[in-house]
Formats: sequence, structure tokens, C-alpha cells
Amino acid sequence: MRFALKFWWDSYKRILKLIPKDVLKFSLTILAFRLIIAAVRGFKDGWIIDVVRWTVGAVLLCYLLFAVITAIMGRKFVKVYGILNKKGFCPEYLHAFEENFIFGKPIDNSLYISYATIHMELKNYNTAIDILNALKVPETDINQRALYIFTYMMLAVKMDNPALADDVWMCNQDFINANINNPNLDMHGNQLYLAMVYADCAAGRYERALKTCEDILRVYPEGNSDGGRFDFMVIKIYSLKKLGRDDESQSTLQEFYSAIKGWKPSLEYLHNELIQSAEKAARGDISDF
Repeated sequence: MRFALKFWWDSYKRILKLIPKDVLKFSLTILAFRLIIAAVRGFKDGWIIDVVRWTVGAVLLCYLLFAVITAIMGRKFVKVYGILNKKGFCPEYLHAFEENFIFGKPIDNSLYISYATIHMELKNYNTAIDILNALKVPETDINQRALYIFTYMMLAVKMDNPALADDVWMCNQDFINANINNPNLDMHGNQLYLAMVYADCAAGRYERALKTCEDILRVYPEGNSDGGRFDFMVIKIYSLKKLGRDDESQSTLQEFYSAIKGWKPSLEYLHNELIQSAEKAARGDISDF
């Protein structure tokens, strides 16, 4: 159940970011409403207590509603990501995701980016592009924007479309240069570097992709549990293979095996998927990463 708790907690944290602003708006509305009522009544005895009681009640009501929303989302995450945890990306997971999270026009960008990722992994590339093109992810939301760029870049690589990769890179170059070392980036910060090496691989710039991976791996915390280190190791294996440095590619693959052995991801399928990606990289195949 660890994977379910993780996704529930991530969902809860996203909702918590909204609470102060929305609770304040609702509470101030109730406060103004009760002050108007008190004024109409001529500020009779006890009006201060009445206003305070209604305002506190509004705050408690807001937090109760958010708690209910989080609980509902938590149950959905358990159901949907339970399929992903057991079976990986599959039509059953796509159906469950659509049934529980996709409603009409995109509202939650992160869910729709995940939706595009599912279609990408199932090789529904045109659908994935349509979903990403329909999103409006502002540059002020740096973490979602980083995830969006990475997903689009990975799609370009899987489609073996260097022109699309270059387009994505050029359209987002200013954002990437401004934010790639932004301390406010969370786990998606690595994805800007991954987007960079994907763009280089798509364009055949393997020397530069290799150098970026080596630079990142030199400073990446080995004990970090997010698994990001392994993504860079996979690209390093692939770049070495494409550069004809087969012995180094194989030795890096052996390092990868040793490093990933004790890793316990929140989603079980990730372990085997990364191993398969590393083995494909050692064969010079990137399309199924």
C-alpha cells in the first residue's frame, strides 16, 4: 500500500497549497456577510460573537470539504494506481485513469500530463500530442512546466522525431536556461536535464548527452530514493553504445545492475521497467524508454 499512500500524500499536498487562499476568500466573504447583517440589525448585543462564530464555522467547513475531497481522491488513486503497480502501462490502466480522472476540458494539468504519458507508453503518439497541445501550463508553475517539457521531449524521442524535439527545445529554451538550477524545483528539476539529454540523443549529439549525464551523476546523491539517478545511467549507457564505446557501455550497465539492486520504488513495475530500459540502451535502442 506504500504506492497508494505516496500518491494520496502528493494529492493532499497539492490540495493543501490551495487551502490558505480559498479558505481566506470564503471566510472573508462570510465575515463581510455577517457584518452587513449585524449593521442592518443595528449591531445588537452579541454581534461580535455572532460574526466570530460564523467566520470560524466557515473555516472549519472549508477544511472539512477539503478533507472529504482528499479522501475521495485517495480512494481513486488506490484503485487506479493499483493497476499500474501490478501491470504497468496497459489498456486497463488507461480505462481506469479516464474513468476516474478525465472529465471534459483539462483543469488539473498534472493529471492530463499523466494522461498523455499513458497514451505515449501505449504508442498512441498522435493522441498524446493532442493532449499536450491542449494544455496551457504557465511558466510561473515551474514544476508542472518542467514535467510538461520533459514529457513532450520524451514523446519526440519515442517517435524518433528530431524535428519535434528541436521545436520543443527552442520553444522552451528560455524557460529551461532560467530554471534548470532553480532551487524551487522539486523532483521534476531533474527532468529538465533529462529533457536536455533526450534532445541531444534525438539529434545525434551523443557526446554532449554523455557529458551532461556524467556531470549529473557526479553530483547526484547516491542515496536519493526517487530513482532519478538511474534515468541518467540509462542515457549514459545508450550514449556510450551509440559512440561505439561498447566496453564502457557494458561496464556502465553492470554498475547500473549493482546500483538498482537495493532500490525499492513506490511502484513495483518501475524496477523492472528501468532494468529493461538499461538493457535496451546497451543494445542501442531508445524508442521504448
